[in-house]
Amino acid sequence: MPSSSEERSPQPDRLVAARILGPWGRHGHLRIASLSDVPDRFVPGARFLIGDDTYVSEGASQQGKSLLIKLRGVDTRWDADDLRGELLETPVEEAAALPEGAYYQHQVIGLAVRTTEGRELGTLSDIIETGSNDVYVIRGADGEHLIPAIPDIVQEVDMETGVITIETVPGLL
Repeated sequence: MPSSSEERSPQPDRLVAARILGPWGRHGHLRIASLSDVPDRFVPGARFLIGDDTYVSEGASQQGKSLLIKLRGVDTRWDADDLRGELLETPVEEAAALPEGAYYQHQVIGLAVRTTEGRELGTLSDIIETGSNDVYVIRGADGEHLIPAIPDIVQEVDMETGVITIETVPGLL
């Protein structure tokens, strides 16, 4: 079971910011589904990767229920249509700093998980996004556990030791 950050899987070099849904209008604007919790992720000058190509945001706006972005070099509806279905990624070194107590998923996947009583449950292997709260998938010697990632349950995330401590409640395990 991992006990330090050196034993966890390597950090990714990119974080997914959005999925491109398709073109909007005639001048290369893209309709996107944001996958980022960072409100100003798409500001002018923000750099994005699509495959091996780098693009720079010229700006973004809300248009009805859609989020639109204009990328430098994507100037026609056909250019935009060629990017349909692609992911807008950002280099991890340019990722926004998160508030204290918040983590990117890649930072916590691979951490050991134990109860406040010291019982080793296993390793956080996946995170399920549900809409109301994330659910941590813990895999260990006694099988798989689904743990809601809420403050009443997740008591501490210690990045130094590589351990997440959870409070158990009846019916959780």
